[in-house]
Amino acid sequence: MKKHLAFLFLPFLVLGLASCNIYDLVDRTSGNSFVPPLTSDGHYVLENPTPFTYRDLQLSAEMDALPSTGEYTVLVLPIEMSDFPFASSAMTDLDTVLNSPDGTSYWESLSSFYYKSSYGQLKVDFEIAPIYQCGMTASQAYSKYGTNIQYPDNGITLIDAALKNYKKDHQTTGFDRAHNGWIDGIVAVYSCPDSQSYDYPFNDLTNFYWAYTYWAQQDPNPISPSFNLYFWLSIDFIYTPDGELDAHTLIHEFGHMLGLDDYYPSSTSKSPYNAFFPVGWLDMMDGNVLDHNAFSKMALGWIKPTVVADECTVELKPLQDGANAIVLPSASWNGSAFDEYLIFELYTPTGLNELDSTVQYTGRPIGFQHPGVKILHVDARVMEITLTSSGKGSGEYLEGTTLNPSRTSQYLRYYQVGATNSQKISSYAEDKYSLVSLIDASSPSVNPFYRQGNADDGSLFHAGDTFSLQDYSVYFPEGTTLNNGEELNYSVSISYCGYDKATLTFTKL
Repeated sequence: MKKHLAFLFLPFLVLGLASCNIYDLVDRTSGNSFVPPLTSDGHYVLENPTPFTYRDLQLSAEMDALPSTGEYTVLVLPIEMSDFPFASSAMTDLDTVLNSPDGTSYWESLSSFYYKSSYGQLKVDFEIAPIYQCGMTASQAYSKYGTNIQYPDNGITLIDAALKNYKKDHQTTGFDRAHNGWIDGIVAVYSCPDSQSYDYPFNDLTNFYWAYTYWAQQDPNPISPSFNLYFWLSIDFIYTPDGELDAHTLIHEFGHMLGLDDYYPSSTSKSPYNAFFPVGWLDMMDGNVLDHNAFSKMALGWIKPTVVADECTVELKPLQDGANAIVLPSASWNGSAFDEYLIFELYTPTGLNELDSTVQYTGRPIGFQHPGVKILHVDARVMEITLTSSGKGSGEYLEGTTLNPSRTSQYLRYYQVGATNSQKISSYAEDKYSLVSLIDASSPSVNPFYRQGNADDGSLFHAGDTFSLQDYSVYFPEGTTLNNGEELNYSVSISYCGYDKATLTFTKL
C-alpha cells in the first residue's frame, strides 16, 4: 500500500537548529496594537487577514514560497533514470494531472483544484521541460547522491543538472516572478518508482526516492535565475493503484510550496506528542484528502472571515460555496491569520470534498459524509528568531504584525510560525502546542486524536450542539485557557445546520 505522505523540511531545520531548548522564549503578544472596527452587530468582516504572508515568513529566512494569489507559470523538470524510462504516455499524463482545467477522470488536476479552492484567486499553469536523461540507473543515482544521512542531497544535484540542461535552450527569467534571482518554484519528477512501493537493492535511508518539498538555497542570479524552492516526486505518484490519473499528492506538496505546514506528526520526532494527529487525518495537509480547511485558506489570503466582537448570531455559509468562516479571537488578537483563535467552518461533502467523502482514498478514512460545523483551535503565533554566528539564539513571540528581518555576518533575525503539528523535535513553541487542531464534538472529555484516532461525522457539530472552552478543555493544552494564557469566555450554540447554512449564536459566559 502506497502512503501518500510527504515530509516538509521547515526552514529552521535547514538552518541547523536541533530543538527548542536553545531558545529563551518570551511572550510579547500582549503588546498587539490591532484595533477592531466599530460594529453594532457584534461581529465584523476582517478585510485583510494577511498583513504579512507565509511567503514573507519564508523569505525572512532566505527561503521562498509561491504566491498564494495571482496567475503564474511553474517550471516542471522530468528526470529520467536509464533503467526506468518514462512511458510513452507519461508526459501527456503529467500535463493532464498538472494543467487540465476539467480535472482528470478520477478527480481534479493540480491547477483546477487550486483555482477552485482559492475561489478563483490562484491560477497556476505548469510548463513541462523536455525530458532530462541523467545517464544513471536509479541505483547509481542513489549511490552517488542519496546515501549521506547527515547532509541529504534530496534530489538537488539532479535537479540542478536538469535545470542547466534546460537553460541551454531556454530562458528562466520568466519563472522569476518576484525578480529576486530565484525561480519561483520547480516541480521535479523522476522516472523511477518511489522506494516505499518498489523493492530496490538498497535501503533508502534518506528517503531519496520519496515525495517532499525542500529548498536548494542556491545563490540568487537575476540574469539567469537559479532554483531554491522545489518539490520532488516519482512519476508513480500521479496514478492511483488502479492506474487512474490522480493529483492528491501533488496538491498536498503544492500546499507546502505555498507555505503550508504538515498537519500530521513527523515520524522522526522524539516528542511525546509524536502520536498525536490533531486534525484526525481528514484534511489536505494531513491525510492528503478533502479540501484545505478554513485556517489554511485564511492564512493563504483566500477568505475574509467574520470576526466575533461581542454577543451575536451569525449565519455561516458552506466553505465550499464561498469564502466564509467565523473567527472567535483571543483578547490580544493581532487581527491576522497568524495568531491564536478559534475558527468555525461549515463543512459539506460537496465540491472538492465530494470525492473523498464518497470514495475512500487508499490508506485514509472516508471523508465527512454529512454537513456539520468544524471547529479548529489555531495557534499560528509567529516567533521572531535571532541566531548568532555560533548557532545559538533566542526566540520570542512577535508583537504586532510588523516583520523586520535582518542578516549580518554576526546574526540572523527571521520569522516562523512557532507551533507545529509535525516537526515537534524542532518546534519553536512548546511541544504540547499544535498549529491547528480539531475539536471533536462527540468526545468532550477525551481527545481521541491523542490515540491516533480518525475524525468522522461525529467530530462535527450539528444543530442542538453547544461548545465552550470549559466544556472541551481536554483539547486545550493549558486546560482552562488558550495557549497564550487568556480565557475565552464564550459559549457557542448551533440552532440550525444544513447543506445551505449553519446558524451560530455566541454568548458571553
